[in-house]
Amino acid sequence: MLNLIYRMSVHAWAAAEFLATGSIPPVFAPIQTQAALYFSLFAAFAFSGVAVTGWGMLTSTAAPRWVGLTMMAVGIVGAPIVTLIGPWMLYVPVVMLGLALLGAFTSQMS
Repeated sequence: MLNLIYRMSVHAWAAAEFLATGSIPPVFAPIQTQAALYFSLFAAFAFSGVAVTGWGMLTSTAAPRWVGLTMMAVGIVGAPIVTLIGPWMLYVPVVMLGLALLGAFTSQMS
């Protein structure tokens, strides 16, 4: 959330300052470094969470085995290359898990 707030506020402020004065405010670089740290922490925790959730799916029968394997693969492989693929890749296995659980639930109901 901090990364999103940063991009929506600080970038707009720095752009407005650049348009008004012709230079980027000197405080922008340290703030950008701090935001990169926040994003790195988010990525580390989020990809780890996806991998652990995949492992949990493998040890249970809540979802098909391929869902757990996919979540583990995305969590393990995605973390080092997050700068190349972007954080959107985190949502793909979570949506797959949701669909698999919804399918299992609806098949139980009928």
